[in-house]
Amino acid sequence: DPVGRRLRLGNGNELTVVGVVGDTRHLQLDSLPGPAMYFPHGQFPWPQMWITVRTAGDPMAMAAAVRREVAALDPRLPLAHVQPLSRLVADESAEPRLTTLVFSIFAGAAVVLAAVGLYGVVSQTVVRRTRELGVRVALGAEPRSVVRLVLGQGLGLAVAGVLLGGVGAYGAAGFLRSILYETSPGDPLVFGGVAILLLAVAAAASAGPAARAARVDPVEALRAE
Repeated sequence: DPVGRRLRLGNGNELTVVGVVGDTRHLQLDSLPGPAMYFPHGQFPWPQMWITVRTAGDPMAMAAAVRREVAALDPRLPLAHVQPLSRLVADESAEPRLTTLVFSIFAGAAVVLAAVGLYGVVSQTVVRRTRELGVRVALGAEPRSVVRLVLGQGLGLAVAGVLLGGVGAYGAAGFLRSILYETSPGDPLVFGGVAILLLAVAAAASAGPAARAARVDPVEALRAE
């Protein structure tokens, strides 16, 4: 327990530790908390001070009361830049939010294009294999086995794409380190969640062609060219 112990500063002065506070981020939201000490203002005056007021309602409703209290202490003290903490946080995180929004738009477009492309590939495969599917059904294949066959093909393509994309993403993740907040570029939960999402999208894109394949009429399929 450091409380009550003496601390010698670089100038030779000794101070007594009277308390311990939690970690804080002084400069930026994504900065790592570093070693810091707090001193009484009476012992270590500073030309500028920041006052933080916790309120139960609208923070700006307390601005006038805070100004009156400061003026009562010393009318010569100026009080500027009064604003709620939420605005400070919003201003500090504006650029990361914009970057995240842009990345999210491109990622969403990529997922949609991938789903459309996979749907087209699987649909074209079903068309080309109509005779084969008709023969399977004529020989007694159940619709669910046909669905599994088509879904398996679509998911096989998706698994191969996820593996290749995962390797590429892991290699390029280091370039995103500057916009990540308390998340490592190689976080396994993030990679696992994205892989599950992409496989779910692939399954949904393959479901339509699989359902059509299960409804193939053997007679019409055998007559098809």
